[in-house]
Amino acid sequence: DRKDVTRREFMDKAAALGVSTAVIAGTGASMFPAEAQASTPKRGGHLRAGIASGNSSDSFDPHVKSGEFTNLARQAFRNCLGEVDHTGKLAPELAESWEAAGSASRWKFNLRKDVTFHDGKTVDLDDVIHTINYHRRKGSKSSRAKFARLITDMKKDGKHSLIMELEGPNANFPFIGGTFEILSFNKAGEAYDFNNGTGSYLMKEFKPGQRCKLERDPNHWREGVGWFDSIEM
Repeated sequence: DRKDVTRREFMDKAAALGVSTAVIAGTGASMFPAEAQASTPKRGGHLRAGIASGNSSDSFDPHVKSGEFTNLARQAFRNCLGEVDHTGKLAPELAESWEAAGSASRWKFNLRKDVTFHDGKTVDLDDVIHTINYHRRKGSKSSRAKFARLITDMKKDGKHSLIMELEGPNANFPFIGGTFEILSFNKAGEAYDFNNGTGSYLMKEFKPGQRCKLERDPNHWREGVGWFDSIEM
């Protein structure tokens, strides 16, 4: 039987996966109260954090089951189409905007132009399509597979817009479709580097079960993120 995914269910699952911990990495909207945001942030410094659940089998491949460590690290070097801000609203990230395309079972996402991955590849609609297909492929252990399978079809509408068709109406779909971390794919449709991303930090070293080192991307496309010079977990 089909079970509709509500916004509350999605947000509860996202919180359980550590999505809200993005703030620790200085990558997204702050979850701290207004009083704690009174002073203007200053760039600089090195963040060192001891994170539980590190394992020698850790990977940033979403096809593999992940834990707290990889969930947190991913927030620093990847981006989604949208980002849930400190008010609980979905704010633009790799997508500039989104809207229902005729009904709540058909949604259009408008991709931001001229954003590149850390290796220089331009983010395009194929990366979005392949990312969602990667999560819902047969045998996937991705925690997002259930959400990806709500989508029955994806069609390009020009060079920068993508229409996602659902198995049924879902007014909360932007919170679901908008929060997949976009991966880089080659022309053959293969994910070629799971440490590559568009986030405010560059992956410099990753030793599964030991540590992860990241450095702020000086050429990042987005303002107001990435306050630390470097991060070590």
